[in-house]
Amino acid sequence: MSDNKAVEDWLVPGDQIYSYLEVCQEAVQDDDAFATFRHDKRYCVILEHVPRHTGPTFLDAAKAINESFVERHFKTFQENDKVGGASCVHYPFGTIAPSTLWYVFILTDLLRWVGSLEGLDVVEIGGGYGGLCRLAMAICKPRSYTLFDLEAPLLLASKYLSHYGLHDVVRFRRAGDFEGMGNVDVVISTFSLLELSPETQEAYFTNLVSRSQLGYVAYNLPQNTPLEVYLKSHGGFETVLETQPGICTKIMWRRLQSLEAANSA
Repeated sequence: MSDNKAVEDWLVPGDQIYSYLEVCQEAVQDDDAFATFRHDKRYCVILEHVPRHTGPTFLDAAKAINESFVERHFKTFQENDKVGGASCVHYPFGTIAPSTLWYVFILTDLLRWVGSLEGLDVVEIGGGYGGLCRLAMAICKPRSYTLFDLEAPLLLASKYLSHYGLHDVVRFRRAGDFEGMGNVDVVISTFSLLELSPETQEAYFTNLVSRSQLGYVAYNLPQNTPLEVYLKSHGGFETVLETQPGICTKIMWRRLQSLEAANSA
């Protein structure tokens, strides 16, 4: 899929998309721009716009799931903000970007559902600059991690992840490029998948979701999304829908064959 087609299929106002892509390109090409991209207003329309007062809400939600995990890895979480000019806040519990606390919640909640990512092949649809990817790679040790996105965000993610020695480890795929895709254990998306056109969502369902063993998608849309309809209509998955007020709604799935095998083991 060409980037022009991918942009057309992204259900976000065009001027916001092009401004966001412009920042990504500038940050890739210029180190000074890269040093500040995470608080560039054009970038923050799409990502990095978590209000400072919301950060502790995400942290509290993560601690409610697994407090020892959060406390044990807090310094690793903070390391995400050493690159890209994050808008960090000096909270009583430590200095960290509110958006990083969002990733802390997502990772903690994801692990609640999947158990472990160690040794698994993980795919993230719409990986942004690689913030969640970096946390997962640093803490969870998956066998592989693949990011799907537009070209400019992928190049930016590669540059960001290079500061953590991950740019040659993580796999980068342009939106809609499923050719030669290997094993898919876990599919992740935070908002991005369900911001795409129905036609493009269907392509991801067919090529990634249908092949996955586990999945976790966060979104802020009405229930009965195309993903929920797809999972229920195609069968073969245990599907769970959860809403956490003030945070997000999540749809999670697990292949029934894997569940039955685990129960019989």
